[in-house]
Amino acid sequence: SLFLLMLAKEKTSQHIGEEDKDKLLKCCLRIVFAAVALHSKKGASHPILAALSGKARFFRSLMGSLRHASRTCLLEALDEANSWSIHEDSDGVRMLLAAYMSMSITCNIRVCVSYLLSTRAYLSLLARPGTEGDSSFLGNNVDDAVLYALTGLGIPAYFAGIVFQPGEEVTMESKVRAWALFSAYLKTLGKESLGFYCSLLRHTEVMDSILTELVTHLPNADNYSRKTKGATKDARRETIASLRDVVTNVNGWDGEMYAARGSATVYHSLLHLMPSSVCTWFTEMRDRQLISNIEAYTSVNETPKLIELEFESIASRGDLEVIPLRSKREVVTRYRKDDSTLELLIKLPSSFPLRPVEVEYVQKFGFGEAVLRKWLLSIRSFLRNQNGTIDDAIYLWYQNVEKQFDGVEECPICYSIIHTTDHTLPRLKCRTCNKKFHASCMYKWFSTNH
Repeated sequence: SLFLLMLAKEKTSQHIGEEDKDKLLKCCLRIVFAAVALHSKKGASHPILAALSGKARFFRSLMGSLRHASRTCLLEALDEANSWSIHEDSDGVRMLLAAYMSMSITCNIRVCVSYLLSTRAYLSLLARPGTEGDSSFLGNNVDDAVLYALTGLGIPAYFAGIVFQPGEEVTMESKVRAWALFSAYLKTLGKESLGFYCSLLRHTEVMDSILTELVTHLPNADNYSRKTKGATKDARRETIASLRDVVTNVNGWDGEMYAARGSATVYHSLLHLMPSSVCTWFTEMRDRQLISNIEAYTSVNETPKLIELEFESIASRGDLEVIPLRSKREVVTRYRKDDSTLELLIKLPSSFPLRPVEVEYVQKFGFGEAVLRKWLLSIRSFLRNQNGTIDDAIYLWYQNVEKQFDGVEECPICYSIIHTTDHTLPRLKCRTCNKKFHASCMYKWFSTNH
């Protein structure tokens, strides 16, 4: 089957149709799922697995064919594996996940296993929202609402344990491979779902723990600022592998190299996915030497691309004019309404997003100081606490200004008219002060014992 698939990729081959290619690929995938099932039942030492693991050319060639596989083909192969009923409490994706986490980082079978998990068809099945969590993961710690919610989202318990609650026996290599796959999963989520995960993570020490470990394993992180003095930025910049390359270990790195290169990739992905969470972690650090090294590494390897992505997403709208100044790392925002003019200047630091963004008014004709101060607090709060873009923050500020002209008053708790998370207006009216509040702000206010 694999030989025919390889033959079908040749331009001169016309005798194998797409339907036949899918059938051939599913035949090959039966071997992968059978190997994973055998690994789950008998362990890695089984002689059949040992023999299969030696077939490097087969699994490498199969991964090449998987790159052209259709979503339908992959899901049909998974459905067939699910019908085998190897375990009553497991399915094909969970068996793949268990093999991914337990097989050797250089195992040839794992190459295909990890590639399958990194496809969007299977990544979307990594967590099952709405399914009941595994109570064995929680143990007696039933009061930990965050861990309960995470397992309640349908993340397999053993995977959630390594990502969110790793024990001392878990190696850095295992943490990197778990977080690389988890980060790839987060990238498939929409803004609302990603924001929910980020909100849960903020209530734990998970982010502080994993980020601290990642930066201590970055390539040359311990002497980066000294090593790169006098070198050009291009010469100093590290090559960051993609998340898929780390998940599959396509480069064949051993444990130590995998931990270093994988740490750089996961750190890169977290800067993109949850910049405000990374900023919060960084501002609370106390080790001056580590702060200096991380800032030097980030400003060279991450900040230029992140700022460019921010500038590419910025757009003018309605009465709002937005001008990105790339050479100065600044964004000028001008709002004009009748005889009123408001100009906002946003300055991005050289180590963005580790350092907070600066926001100030340049021109504020026609607006009261109290209102301006509340708007400024609102946009600063959004940039500090929400994992949105600069354009998201500008649009939120623009909506607040527009609603102000419509006579809508801001929420006295967050100083914003549009809620930063659910984008609702203040609707809950207090009978004492007659002010209106966001429902989310009121819930948070009372749930934190204010």
